Amino acid sequence: ELEDRILQLLSESSGSLLDDASLVETLQRSKVTAEEVTADLEEAARTEAEINSAREAYRPAAIRASLVYFVLFDLSRVDP
Repeated sequence: ELEDRILQLLSESSGSLLDDASLVETLQRSKVTAEEVTADLEEAARTEAEINSAREAYRPAAIRASLVYFVLFDLSRVDP
C-alpha cells in the first residue's frame, strides 16, 4: 500500500520532488516502517538462535530416551 502510494505521488509530481509535502511525508513513513521491519527481523533472528540453542540442549536426553524406548520394546520380545 505504501509503495503504491509513493509510486502514485511520484508519477503525479510536477516540479521539485522536495516541494511535494505529501510525497516527503509518505517517504518518511516508508523509512520508519522499514526501520521497524528491520528491527523485527533482527529480533526474530535472535529468537531463532535462542530456540536452536535450547533445542540442542535437549538432544542428548532425546537420544537416551529413544534408546530406552527401543530397549524396552525389544525386551517384550524376550521370553516373558
